[in-house]
Amino acid sequence: MSDERAQVFSDGVEVIRDIKGVESIRPLWEQMHQSSAFHVINGDIDRYISVIRGLGNQAKPYVLIIRAGGKPRAILVGRIEKHRLKIKFGYKSIFEPTLSALAVEYGGILGEMTEELSAFLLSELQKKLKEKEFDVFFFNHLRTDSVLYGLSKSKPGFLCRTHFPKIEIHRNMIVPDSMDSFYAARSKKHRGNLKRILRDIDSAYPGKIRVATYKGGEDLEKGIAAAAQISRMTYQHALAAGFEDNELTRVLTATAAGKGWVRLSVLYVGEKPCSFQLGLVYNRTYFMSQIGFDPEFRNYSVGVVLFLKVLEQLCADSSVELIDFGFGDADYKSRFGSDSWEEASLYIFAPRLRTVFVNAVQTLMASISITAEVILRKTGLLRLVKRRWRDVLRDSREDS
Repeated sequence: MSDERAQVFSDGVEVIRDIKGVESIRPLWEQMHQSSAFHVINGDIDRYISVIRGLGNQAKPYVLIIRAGGKPRAILVGRIEKHRLKIKFGYKSIFEPTLSALAVEYGGILGEMTEELSAFLLSELQKKLKEKEFDVFFFNHLRTDSVLYGLSKSKPGFLCRTHFPKIEIHRNMIVPDSMDSFYAARSKKHRGNLKRILRDIDSAYPGKIRVATYKGGEDLEKGIAAAAQISRMTYQHALAAGFEDNELTRVLTATAAGKGWVRLSVLYVGEKPCSFQLGLVYNRTYFMSQIGFDPEFRNYSVGVVLFLKVLEQLCADSSVELIDFGFGDADYKSRFGSDSWEEASLYIFAPRLRTVFVNAVQTLMASISITAEVILRKTGLLRLVKRRWRDVLRDSREDS
């Protein structure tokens, strides 16, 4: 960035490093978040504070404010943490170095991010790397059509930037007026398959299928316990990505329940929980946070059954207009989704020997993984390999 362009932001950059400081800018934060084009729950100030508190001594606040012309122009919402960077081949971790990281929250860049402002922000973060405030900064699922994404892919030095980011589809769905409208929008074959799934589980377990939706209070405790029980049997849990009944989960759900956001739905067969779906209602959107099902009931598509039951509830809820399916793609998301966009996560490393080496290893493994995926996709084996690998992970979790 030229000195002339940098002069535009000569009012400087303020860094807030504690909860008290975060609370002091609440009105500004809420105003900028409300006016943001990407108005998601992760960028909410109370959600952010609950994450910091839930992580305890594992993370510290790091909120950066950029001002120009006497006015705040942007807020970057992040946290400093010891970040275990999992470099993988498929689902297998090959190398897991621990780095001091600035993790930028999803939806945590508030303000109108022009090219000029994005370039200045990126330059400031790179200065922080050189000053050894952290080893790496991490943008969590940036939209690939954003100015900041393009600059982050090209401006940092070749040895310090991400070269093969994994592009993921993010989908949402307009909540229909009724389930009749939902089914009418499906093809005849798809509509028939969905209704057959509902009939099959009702026939197999007559009178035993019920859905409980937990929103707060003592009931929520029961829902958390049921979801954690189911999650322990999933492959996501083997990847440390499942639903955990721990301090972070309890702080997050308690804060969300206090705000009226929580919708934790569990599908029961008799008294046995067999699938769960955690959603958070915010800004007229149902954010699907976590899901899981007991593999014992795989043949009955209990995840789809629960989704349809929850959708029926949402159709009757005038406060919800959209379903956000969350990170990653899946068959049901592509079938049900109304809109989509591409996202990718990016790491920018400090120009130091160790971090450059870590980036080189990550780049190598990413290129190998991409090549393998292309070959498997062309041979039609990708879905089969993924399913088998997930089964192995699930079985290993059950045996442990």
